[in-house]
Amino acid sequence: MKGIKILRDNYGFLYNNIKESRLTHGDFDGRNILVTNANDKYKISAIIDFESCYPENCENDLVNLYFKYFLDNKQYEKGISQWV
Repeated sequence: MKGIKILRDNYGFLYNNIKESRLTHGDFDGRNILVTNANDKYKISAIIDFESCYPENCENDLVNLYFKYFLDNKQYEKGISQWV
């Protein structure tokens, strides 16, 4: 209930326009993505650490991840194709 109150107090102006519930992780980074390897295939097994999440466009997390890791490291971008 305390967390809900914090969200309402800080982001209440958004509630009138929300048509679909979504959260942005806010700290989506390699250190918050758990990956497993089974039969030489990598798989995201969990995403952790949600204390910085807030209501927003969740695609922002993926864009920020792209800029941080993939823009200057094309070999990472090639490796991600096995996850999709």
